[in-house]
Amino acid sequence: MSRLRGRIVAAVVVLLAGVGMLPSSTPASASKQVVFSPYQRGPAPDRLDLGAPLGPFTYESISRSALDTPIGMSGGTIYYPSEEAGTFGTIAIAPGWTNTQSAVAWYGPLLASHGFVVMTIDTNSRVTDLPRDRATQLLLALDYLVSDANPVRSKVDPDRLAVAGYSMGGGGAIEATSRRPSIKASVPLTPWHTTKTFEGIRTPTLVVGAQNDSTASVASHAIPLYEGLPAELPKAYAELREKGHSLPTSHNPVVAKLTVSWMKRFVDTDYRFDAVLCPPPNDTTTFSDYRSTCPYTPDADGDTVSDAFDSCPDTGPLPEPVAVVPGQGPERFSAAADGRFVAATGVDSGVTMLDTGGCSAAQIKAQLGLREPPNRFGVTREVLDQWITTLHAA
Repeated sequence: MSRLRGRIVAAVVVLLAGVGMLPSSTPASASKQVVFSPYQRGPAPDRLDLGAPLGPFTYESISRSALDTPIGMSGGTIYYPSEEAGTFGTIAIAPGWTNTQSAVAWYGPLLASHGFVVMTIDTNSRVTDLPRDRATQLLLALDYLVSDANPVRSKVDPDRLAVAGYSMGGGGAIEATSRRPSIKASVPLTPWHTTKTFEGIRTPTLVVGAQNDSTASVASHAIPLYEGLPAELPKAYAELREKGHSLPTSHNPVVAKLTVSWMKRFVDTDYRFDAVLCPPPNDTTTFSDYRSTCPYTPDADGDTVSDAFDSCPDTGPLPEPVAVVPGQGPERFSAAADGRFVAATGVDSGVTMLDTGGCSAAQIKAQLGLREPPNRFGVTREVLDQWITTLHAA
């Protein structure tokens, strides 16, 4: 048994024994320690409204003029978490042709309030710049953000950098990752680029397209750019139904949710966001097309929890059996096929397999040594709550 799991099981045994809920038996061994990302910040995704304009953290911003930034840049605005300590993943975002940074300004507060340092940039020329120029300026912005000239440099993690961009800025984001493969994540938004295939891209990339885009049609730009990325790359293509080219220039709940989740998963290596991105959505009302290379992190036992975050990697088939005699004693919850813990009455506990570290009701009972009659499937909400509390405390 891992030391972490040993502490968890021992603590839960003490807590539950204190209320008379455990027999005098030895808990079974857990087979794997939960792997938390050291960069994980904030609540789990199922505790957030990922489509909202703002996340859980407060943020501040500071404007930078062309005089404040290196030659080759035209300044921009830096958004950053204001009350959180430590360093953060850092993202540079470029606007499209003829646009100022105002076209992508809403991503600054959105991403900063989810725990990132973000710079929305102004370009050298709104008209004569090409995607290659946008790529150059995105890389200059990243270099500036990790330099001592950045007034909030102390908040920047130089090893976790990302890019995004709208239209020509989206094409620039893809080209930037071809020049600098160390970039951790990229989100091209209704991208435009005459080149469709780039060599050496290793950056996980989410391409957002708009079905009715008449400026950068998905058939000519977004889809070929997505298909031109390496087949083995973690990537996704999300095409929103009946939307136009300017879709990404103002708050959209779907774009917000996808962008935040992509950055969380690949900049913060926060495996909790696998559950948002995979399996791919089958919502044909929202999406006219959705493609991906899911899963991004293996889920060998198919319990909806990625292996890297799964402390019970041998979960049996879901759904689990539910109690056949409901209404006698406390309600009991079992794991459903989608990972939610539900009762025989259909009541949803509000707990998921992600909350329990990938442990089903049967696995929790086995690890705690709970032995009950065959028709007493599932666990009570009290057992679930104690297990979760102690798991996360440990």
